Amino acid sequence: MVRVKRSQLREGCVLAEDVIGKTKRPIMTKNTIMTTPLLQVLEKFLVEEVEIEPFLANGEPFSPGDSAAAEDQRPLSLYLETVRQYKTWFQSWRSGLPVDINEIREAVIPLFEHMTGCKRELLALHHYATKEHSR
Repeated sequence: MVRVKRSQLREGCVLAEDVIGKTKRPIMTKNTIMTTPLLQVLEKFLVEEVEIEPFLANGEPFSPGDSAAAEDQRPLSLYLETVRQYKTWFQSWRSGLPVDINEIREAVIPLFEHMTGCKRELLALHHYATKEHSR
């Protein structure tokens, strides 16, 4: 987790903790992926700082950060990168290009190998799906 000021946030940042306001209900929940409208909500609620993951929703690192924290997030980063790559493949398949099974194996097998030892992360992957993923 990385604590950042609201002004440092950008689209794609992933909340690591619930954002609590002055009520019992959170303004935003953990694992929310920041968008421009959500950034505006934080501004309207005068939220100064939030806890975020050290990577963006697309798997890219948010900032250089602590290398130990980045290593802890490796399975999730690998998952997000594989999803990004799969979306690219899917678009090419839709346009009529052939499926390259070896390329898929090279991306997916390392993901499976990493995730077998990361049960908690595996069970939390559904939090990273968005409406965009279902299109």
